[in-house]
Amino acid sequence: MVEIDTEAERNLAEAEKLRQEARRAAADAEIRELELKWKQDEDRERERGKPLRGGAYVFNSDVNDYSIERLLSHLAQVHKADPEAPMDIIINSPGGSVFAGNEAMDTIYNYSLRGGGKHKVTMTVRGMAASMGGIMLQIADERVMGAQSFCLIHEVASMAIGKVGDLKDEIELLDKMSSRVVDLFVERSGGKITKKKFLELSKRKDWWLSADECLKFGFVDRIG
Repeated sequence: MVEIDTEAERNLAEAEKLRQEARRAAADAEIRELELKWKQDEDRERERGKPLRGGAYVFNSDVNDYSIERLLSHLAQVHKADPEAPMDIIINSPGGSVFAGNEAMDTIYNYSLRGGGKHKVTMTVRGMAASMGGIMLQIADERVMGAQSFCLIHEVASMAIGKVGDLKDEIELLDKMSSRVVDLFVERSGGKITKKKFLELSKRKDWWLSADECLKFGFVDRIG
């Protein structure tokens, strides 16, 4: 009886050992899979924003701190190499952070002819310039849009939470941001749309515009 019990214990111990080894193997495989995914994500992120041969920069990303840092770093290099060189940006963006986009717009404006700089800034939409991407488009000296591309305009959004006072402060900030966005589009339209009409078309909805519509309202200078 003692020998049988001992044999059974050995079998149980061996089975538990095999189960532990299988769990470790599964965990190792999961870690390797995660590491591979992280590497692929990093590779894709590195490829999203990069200069093209000829100096154009492809902004194919959300508008966030990282993507804007890469864009502005490239433009700084262009400026350093030639203080009067054209700056060409190809944009295909779903939008993103207002504050990150504002940083880009202020910097690009200072480089641009419109802002008193010496670089002609051309921004070309390939795919879409949505939300903050469409707002950033308006800062360029020349705004170009592919015939099949689209622009999205909507009210400034927020994910604010907190006390009533916090929410009221956030609403006040959003109102200020929205007012500036409206003024920018109306100004760049060159008189093709009034503030009243803009608010009528964009209030409380996603306003998608084709390239032809953007040209009609003066939100781009040409289709190409």
